[in-house]
Amino acid sequence: MRYSKSGKFLGCSGYPDCKYIKRDGEDAVEEPAETEHVCPNCGKPMLQRIGRRGPFLGCSGYPDCKTTMSYDAEGKPVVTSKPTEHKCDKCGEPMVLREGPRGPFLACSAYPKCRNAKDVDAQGNPLAPIETGVACAKCGAPMTVKRGPRGPFLGCSAYPKCRSTKPIPDDLKEKLKDILPARKAPPAVEVKETCPECGAAMKLRSGRGGSYFLGCTKYPKCRGTREASPELLDEIYKKSAEDAPAAS
Repeated sequence: MRYSKSGKFLGCSGYPDCKYIKRDGEDAVEEPAETEHVCPNCGKPMLQRIGRRGPFLGCSGYPDCKTTMSYDAEGKPVVTSKPTEHKCDKCGEPMVLREGPRGPFLACSAYPKCRNAKDVDAQGNPLAPIETGVACAKCGAPMTVKRGPRGPFLGCSAYPKCRSTKPIPDDLKEKLKDILPARKAPPAVEVKETCPECGAAMKLRSGRGGSYFLGCTKYPKCRGTREASPELLDEIYKKSAEDAPAAS
């Protein structure tokens, strides 16, 4: 039994060779361990930490450097957040560039105390208001460009009072190609599995940390999902390796 500012906890008697600790009602927690990976922002070693969603890499230069990385489906580190020169307009703390299911965005480094977040342009800078020239059919307020899981769409600027949405016109789509960051599409592979909920065809989708899963093509009416089989994952990785030279 040991004591700290946070209270008492159980610490392994093999310390410092073993740094596992356990608090009442919690699973064992491992001390951050240095890895062979280096921070892409400052060059310092990355430490493996354990978060709510599992292991991740955090820069050993924290809090001066807030770069974090997650592991993709192949076990390779992928940058999930990196520092920027932008400041939060709500609390003044630095903003970090994160990668989410909808693409990159800026988030306050003071999270969860401050949950401010902003969309970014193709260069990773805060996205300036885009003049759409479209008025809401319900309330007449200007429609603004918003980003969703399936790409950008038009939403009423009077949200949450008005929740009207509509697809983006073709002429505006062309304009957005040079403004919004491109979404990385999953590799083009054949999917033969059907939805376990409705029997419709399934589609390959990308999840957090570069992982892949199968989602129903009738989404959002049907939210059925399946795990990608090992055989399909092998095909995905082979296809990704083939496409890599062309992308560069």
